[in-house]
Amino acid sequence: MYYIKKIAILILAVILTVAVLIGCAPSGSSETTDPLESASETRSDITQTSSGIASIFELNENGYFSQSFSKTIDFDEPVEYSDFVMLFYINLDDETKAKADSYAKADMVFESSSLTFYPNGKVRLSYKLLDEFYSTFSERELWSAIVPQQSETVLDYMVDLDHNEIMLSDGSVYTINQSDESITRAFVLANEVYSKTGELVGSQPTGVPAKDQVNNFRVMKDIQFDSEISDEIAKMDVYIPDNLDTNKSNGAIFTIYGGGWTSGNKDGMKSMADIYAQTGYLAVTMNLNNAYHNEQTGVTEVTVFDMLNDLQACVEKLKELSYENGWNITQIAMVGSSSGGNLALTYAYSRGTDVPYFNTEEVLPVRFVADLVGPVDMHESAWYGDEEWEDRDAMTVPGAGPLYAALLTGSCNNPDMTKEEQEAYLNAMSPVWYVDNGYSVPTVMGYSLQDFIQNPNNGKLLKRYLDQKSIRNDLFTFPNSVHSYANDPEEGQAFIDKSIEYAETYFVED
Repeated sequence: MYYIKKIAILILAVILTVAVLIGCAPSGSSETTDPLESASETRSDITQTSSGIASIFELNENGYFSQSFSKTIDFDEPVEYSDFVMLFYINLDDETKAKADSYAKADMVFESSSLTFYPNGKVRLSYKLLDEFYSTFSERELWSAIVPQQSETVLDYMVDLDHNEIMLSDGSVYTINQSDESITRAFVLANEVYSKTGELVGSQPTGVPAKDQVNNFRVMKDIQFDSEISDEIAKMDVYIPDNLDTNKSNGAIFTIYGGGWTSGNKDGMKSMADIYAQTGYLAVTMNLNNAYHNEQTGVTEVTVFDMLNDLQACVEKLKELSYENGWNITQIAMVGSSSGGNLALTYAYSRGTDVPYFNTEEVLPVRFVADLVGPVDMHESAWYGDEEWEDRDAMTVPGAGPLYAALLTGSCNNPDMTKEEQEAYLNAMSPVWYVDNGYSVPTVMGYSLQDFIQNPNNGKLLKRYLDQKSIRNDLFTFPNSVHSYANDPEEGQAFIDKSIEYAETYFVED
């Protein structure tokens, strides 16, 4: 049970860390254009409109707030740490925990924190944590690597007044309170309240929000791909380029989200699908029936193999749609991030094998695969005990890989399973096993050298297996990033460009 709880923490870390990194990374851009109205021009006597919406939250014709405004944190709010911060808190020693418990109000955590919204769909997030608070959690070495003490970043936003929500482009959701004109979010604290009117400082950020960009493709949304799965889950989106040449054989690129195999949805890969569709390739995002281990019963009710079968159903549905719409899709590629990278590799490499746990039939040939920070081997050696991985002790435990495999594949459901049977389950979700047995396709890989979630040497490991089988592969590393390429934009762009080069090379006329 101890290890199961540790694995649950690991999975949560995968989900939360990526969100924090994207949403709170320091911005390297210097946005300047139209000057904002001065602070003195901002109305302080906001009233309710006839529609019942506080005028500060009125929207313009583009669906953004009609006037620029800034909200600062309420320093009197009591401290309750967010789930993300609790990942660090539970590993503090007793004396440091007591110190962390002594911070009673937000003014003992933040020196400053503000949200500034602009009518062009941009929001500037800015904060600085107090030295004493920051040093308390810095007892955990990874704290400073993941959480900058101060940061300013700019994101896109969308507003849903029907549900009083603001959705940011990093996937986070803020809540609007019409009655007191406050905005709440969860970041360092579980309930950070931004209720004070702040000054508008600096210039409005430039750029066009993603939803307003002119696209050269259309999207067929929420297509049901399996009638036997919940309508809320079995949905896929298809991105169809305007210039798709239906007179020739075309390829489609499936993009698979991460989230520790246990969470996430198709929205997590929208930006990647946009890139491929803008480039001229039909792209697909999909929801999968995420793996689920019931801690109460100790039974895995949804396995990683169920997720692979869902992916197979998506491929079958796309083939059907291609026939109906004349897209002439004859081949596919898989692209995935984190656990999605593992799924992409496993699906691509397993076609035509006789693995009994999921459908390995080839519906459409997989021409190549692109994997971003995905696990390639579930054996102990790839997860723990690697002397070349300096941070190997940080967020893992002995046996993490095999335990993941047991929980995710459902082999844990049978306590009488032999070691040989357990090994077969473990191999079935280890991409290197397929390569070693002669099944693979050209592969692009990208790994973060500061990653504490997934051993960055997984890239070198997979490359060695592919090289031994003379399978083309390209490995990219991101020296300054943690479980992404967020802090290495040039290397990240090179990874994406290489995947597009593979599409140009391996999507061929049949």
